[in-house]
Amino acid sequence: MPGRRINADPNLPIELNVTCTTPHVLAYKLWYRHPGAGWVTIGQGATSDEKPDHYVTGPHPRGTEIVYIFRIGGNPRTYYRGHLAISQQSRVLQGGLILEEGWTDNDGLAGVQNGVLLQ
Repeated sequence: MPGRRINADPNLPIELNVTCTTPHVLAYKLWYRHPGAGWVTIGQGATSDEKPDHYVTGPHPRGTEIVYIFRIGGNPRTYYRGHLAISQQSRVLQGGLILEEGWTDNDGLAGVQNGVLLQ
């Protein structure tokens, strides 16, 4: 499923930040899977609460998959923009600023599922 490959140092933790830059609620869940292992939940939440949407996980070996699901809610037929930033040592990795954007449906809802492969 990974949509892109990101070079990461396997000796350093990975930092994940979720944001929504439009007036929508973005609910999310994040997982990782090491090569040959099962899925492990990193975290879940929503941009509408008072909790930080920042997670630190790892270090992870090369070949680790990180997968996310975004569920967006807002007004019907409106443009949304959500981001997942993947960093190490507080620096966004090359290819690590992921933009998910589109339009909500007639009920004001949208969803995205995607992932990255660490190499």
